[in-house]
This record gives sequence, structure tokens and C-alpha cells, in this order.
Amino acid sequence: MNIANVYAATERMPKAEDAYRNAVGLFEKLQAEFPNVTAYTEGLAQAHGNLGSALLKAGKLGDAAESSRQSQKLFEKLATANPTIPRYACDVSMVFNYLALIASQEGDRPKARIFLNSAIKWLEVATKL
Repeated sequence: MNIANVYAATERMPKAEDAYRNAVGLFEKLQAEFPNVTAYTEGLAQAHGNLGSALLKAGKLGDAAESSRQSQKLFEKLATANPTIPRYACDVSMVFNYLALIASQEGDRPKARIFLNSAIKWLEVATKL
């Protein structure tokens, strides 16, 4: 994912998008083969989140939302399975913030508010650990 991050940081979004999609594909294969390896689930969640961010920057709101939802589901799985690791709850919160931004850009402020409330909930979970 490092090269994808370089592409994204230098505003080469089509290349970043391709590289993040490749990372998603690789982590999907690793997670399928080794479902109990937390690092692969985390890598897949991060790859989906990074892809969602790149898609958002490219103005592809629907695709950004879908990739971000995949990231959110995976990070929630990690946070639930590892309740003593606050980082995962913070990651869920971060993804909900992205989803709120996407919803806001789509003009759906009520949905954005729901996502922001979920982000707050997950931050509260993290601070109680």
C-alpha cells in the first residue's frame, strides 16, 4: 500500500485507486486463506478505507461510500473481537467520519448526522478502555 499512499499524496488519484484496489485484492486473498490472522483483516480494512478516501477525492461518492462501508464492517469486526484494543474502536470512528463526509457531500445531512453520532459512540468506547 505504500506506493498507493505516495500516489494519493501526490494527487495521482487514478494510479492511487488502482494500487489500492490491488491491495484490497491481495488482502482479500490473504484473509480468505488465513481468516484468523488479525493483521490481514486489519490490512483489508485499511486498504478499503484508503480506497474510499481516494475515490472520495476523485468525486466518486457512491464507490467511496461502498468501500468505506466495507472498511467500517471490518474494523467493527476487529473492535468487537478485540475489545481491549482501543485503536480498532478509533478506526471505526474514523470510518464513520468519512461516511458522514460522503453523506454530506451527497446532500444527505440526516444520514451524515447518524454517521457522526456513530463516530462519537465508537470514540466513547475507545476512551473507556
